[in-house]
Amino acid sequence: MKGLRSIIRESKPWTALRKDKRWLSLLACLALALFFWFLIVLDAPGKYTKEYRVGLVFPGLPGRYVVTDSTGFPTELTVKVRANGGKLFRYSLRNLFFAPAPLSPDVDEEELDPEGGVLDFDVKALKSRLLHSASLPASTVSMLSDTIGDLSISPARIYLRYEPLDERDAEVIFSSQVDFGKSANLKLVDTVGLFPKVVRLYGPKSTLDSLEKADGSLVVHTDTTSIKIGNPGRVLLPVALLAARGTRTEPDSVFVSFTTEELVHASFMVNHIEVRGLDGHHTLKLLPSSVKVTILVPRTKSDEMTYDPMLYVNASGVIGADSEYRLEVHVGNPPSKSNVDMIQLDPDRLDFILEEKVPTLRRQKLGTPDGTLR
Repeated sequence: MKGLRSIIRESKPWTALRKDKRWLSLLACLALALFFWFLIVLDAPGKYTKEYRVGLVFPGLPGRYVVTDSTGFPTELTVKVRANGGKLFRYSLRNLFFAPAPLSPDVDEEELDPEGGVLDFDVKALKSRLLHSASLPASTVSMLSDTIGDLSISPARIYLRYEPLDERDAEVIFSSQVDFGKSANLKLVDTVGLFPKVVRLYGPKSTLDSLEKADGSLVVHTDTTSIKIGNPGRVLLPVALLAARGTRTEPDSVFVSFTTEELVHASFMVNHIEVRGLDGHHTLKLLPSSVKVTILVPRTKSDEMTYDPMLYVNASGVIGADSEYRLEVHVGNPPSKSNVDMIQLDPDRLDFILEEKVPTLRRQKLGTPDGTLR
């Protein structure tokens, strides 16, 4: 090892390289040769294949048709180009800063069947359109303009299904929920109004046929979300319509109109409770003997409201009942729903004391003058 170090120290190769500049020229010639070799290899025609992603824009159909199935129409195409390596290399560098332009196929209305069907896009026409679009490099287009065989598109089949667009009248059905909140005592006074009551429904003919009822009519429903109302009075609100998938309505919403009233509580005591169904050999005492009645009435009618409830209990099953049996209180004259929204009894079941009547002796006059008994 010491001998090798001595040889290197005595020969001084680094000093010789610094003094002799010919090795720099040798390196320059080698780099130039590699550069020209790289250009020659890249410029070999048809030797390299490059794969590109080109966006595919959904074509617009004429207004009389609607797409029913677009699963066969991809959002982008895979394009493989076999071309000069140098040109593909330069295009790849350009794509680092500029995305390729999307491709939009044309639709000829004369190719569409009035009854609907499947529209297949000509892949060869798409290739030709690619060659004359900004989706591929201009240098590649100039080289491939004479032969389309050096360009392939995936998927091999591009299609969509379509049907003629149909339109019919549809009746609007109110399906929304009205939420009065937890704190507000409100009620609907009149029926719900819809404006308009009939809308125009657009969609594929087969879809509209399947939505028809037995009588041939069509219906659409309002959005099922809750409509929150916090104040009494007349309300006019827009509500969206729910159309079946693939269809649309015109207009897409309707106005809902209804009137609400505020409800207030009114309470009073009823001291007379009728006992029904009890035989003549027993007496019944109710505990308690009075019931608190609470009614919920519209505020506008609370001052003029007169209601005298007739309460009763059915005692036909008290004889032989166990000690936990209680009598349910009934209302003999229920109030009208238009005047009273709710009636509540407190308590609604009563305890009782059942007693048997003691028979009394009758005195019989035997006709004595003073009326005394013999």
